[in-house]
Amino acid sequence: MESQLEDGSAHEWAERWMVTRSDAHAQRRKKAFRDRLAKADKKLNDLKSKKKESAAEFLARAEKIVKYHKVDDAISLKIKKSI
Repeated sequence: MESQLEDGSAHEWAERWMVTRSDAHAQRRKKAFRDRLAKADKKLNDLKSKKKESAAEFLARAEKIVKYHKVDDAISLKIKKSI
């Protein structure tokens, strides 16, 4: 690689990158994610609207659960009113 400084001088260097992967670590992370996802799913399924609660307030409570369990990239929420 080469880099040129403001004074016009150039510096060169070589880099070597080594990437490693741990299957055991990947499995632990996957299990932790599935556990968080299951807990969030259970709490969302048990969530009931409160009296005189607006749809926006209910959505905010649901979003709080999703963010708390750090699964907001995996779960998207929509509110559908039923009569």
